[in-house]
Amino acid sequence: MIVLHCTATAVSLQSLHKKRIYHQDLRPQNILLIDSDVAFISDFGAASLLPEGCDKVDTWAAAPGFRGPEADQEGGPFCPFQLDTYSLAVTMWQVLSSLCPVKNKPLDPLDNIPPQYAALLRNLLLPDPDRRWTLDKFLTEALELHPDLSCLL
Repeated sequence: MIVLHCTATAVSLQSLHKKRIYHQDLRPQNILLIDSDVAFISDFGAASLLPEGCDKVDTWAAAPGFRGPEADQEGGPFCPFQLDTYSLAVTMWQVLSSLCPVKNKPLDPLDNIPPQYAALLRNLLLPDPDRRWTLDKFLTEALELHPDLSCLL
């Protein structure tokens, strides 16, 4: 069920990114689940529009624990879409582990997470944003795990 919700959220996030909107505040409190396959992203107070011709930002406003490691380095620039993807992965990890990302590092305790989901998380939470999976790659891999998710794509 968790992958279904995260996949539905990833599809919503992908739709925003295609419009060049990045959210900056993805976390469990900002994802509304309507049905098992319907997720709405809420709270667009920190969201921004990435100007045409631009693919990086210099600042990032995500909540502590949900920030990609590159956002904590001085001076940017950062890909906002990869940072949103990282925040989605932390959200998925938090829901699966029941741990707080401010007090725990998301990649440390993966022992109590089913192996197939731990493999997804390892690739979504890579510290290097150039190696981190994109939303497209996550959705492809989630579909391989759960072919029944094709109705979302």
